[in-house]
Amino acid sequence: MRDLSRCTKSVLGALAPLLLVPPIAGAATIKVTTQQDVVADDGKCSLREAVSAANTNLPSGSSPGEYAAGDAAPTVDEIRLKGKRYRLTRGGPADDLNLGGDLDITESVLFLAPDQKRAKILNGIGAPGVRGDGDRLFHVDPSGAGGVRAGFFNLKLMKGDVGCSGAGCATGASAVEVNGDGALVFESCLVVDNVGSCDGKGCGDQDQGAAIRVVGASSLRIVNSALRKNRTRCTGRGCSIGEAALLLYGAPSGKLLFQDTTLQKNSSRCSDEACSTGGIAIAAAGTVDLIGVKLLKNTVSCSGSGCTSSDGVAFFGTEDTALKEITARNHDFSCDGAGCRAPDLLATGGGEGDALLRDFVIEKNRVECRRHACTTGGQLRSRAFRGTSSGSGSASRTGASRAKGRPAARRACST
Repeated sequence: MRDLSRCTKSVLGALAPLLLVPPIAGAATIKVTTQQDVVADDGKCSLREAVSAANTNLPSGSSPGEYAAGDAAPTVDEIRLKGKRYRLTRGGPADDLNLGGDLDITESVLFLAPDQKRAKILNGIGAPGVRGDGDRLFHVDPSGAGGVRAGFFNLKLMKGDVGCSGAGCATGASAVEVNGDGALVFESCLVVDNVGSCDGKGCGDQDQGAAIRVVGASSLRIVNSALRKNRTRCTGRGCSIGEAALLLYGAPSGKLLFQDTTLQKNSSRCSDEACSTGGIAIAAAGTVDLIGVKLLKNTVSCSGSGCTSSDGVAFFGTEDTALKEITARNHDFSCDGAGCRAPDLLATGGGEGDALLRDFVIEKNRVECRRHACTTGGQLRSRAFRGTSSGSGSASRTGASRAKGRPAARRACST
């Protein structure tokens, strides 16, 4: 029987094709043997140490039980976890060297846990009860160098907590931040209870705060997973915050696949005059495919004179867009303030505004405005995507609209 007390090597199996790359042989397997977030030559292998081994291709030390080095690119190392809780507690100055804070990934890697029980990775940095005092969980390709691929399998990613204050400050993602043109996979994962927030006049950015934030990636696959109870919040005149669950601005030739996945009880909210909030998810890539996706009980709200909300859920393929077997039920999207704007529930389209829409259930949703001279969105709107999806700048959230489809529910109010 293999000694699991040591970090050992094995061969990377059939998981490589899931990263949309050719099969890769001979990669290292690095086994995490302690739940503590430590960096020490103590004969144990922490999750942070395992990531550093994959990044640097160097062992941690000479003590028996220390992890072996990862293998150099183009191999994709495996980091194997047990079905336990791994709490990130090493704080300190922000860095992209994996010394503290979030786990920084600079070379391609897979994270895997046993099928029978998910591994839980959670933020433990910051004062309890103080919003925005922690950190996210993972930062993939922090420098944006490109070519970094990451896969997350059978994990629960939870309690990321990012915040900022001051005009134009940026939070980044609350769970997983991705830069560069690599590929990203989530399979059989839960992304739960992550929070992005900002406070103060003019704080924030509407492209910041999402649980998963991906800019410039060549592909993103989220399969048999769920994004639940993730939140974005901003408070202050003219403040701005982004989508609660997902923001993807892929490469022009990039691919997004959302399959057998649920977005549930996520919420985005802003409060104060002229504030703005994102919705639940926005994605723009070359091709976008949603199959068997459930959108349930999400909320988007803004309060304050002239406040605005982006589309609740928006998917745009600049080449092709296909949405099949989609359920959208029991949402509450609203605005409360003179001249405010409530969002559309679901917006989609292709480069010319066309999208394949099939087998929709849209029911029991509320989209409303609650003050004089406010504007209410609709249930389903298809339109052209206007702007860039290259990640080189902020993608436009506007476009020439034209209604399509047969929504099963009415707008809660019309103005």
